Amino acid sequence: MDELHLWRWRFTDEFGKRRVTSWLMTEATVREYAHVYKDAKKLEGSLEVRKKVGSTSDSQQLPPKS
Repeated sequence: MDELHLWRWRFTDEFGKRRVTSWLMTEATVREYAHVYKDAKKLEGSLEVRKKVGSTSDSQQLPPKS
């Protein structure tokens, strides 16, 4: 099953202040924006697992074309 693993992150902002994201992000997103999320660490207990849209396990399928 295709899943997304998302967390809230604790990071140091451009002013040197420690902050926590109010949104969820994957590890890949944090790596891609490493210049923004310096020294980012996953916030323990914030993991949310979601199915990827369009995975073969989706229960909602489009109706067949007429």
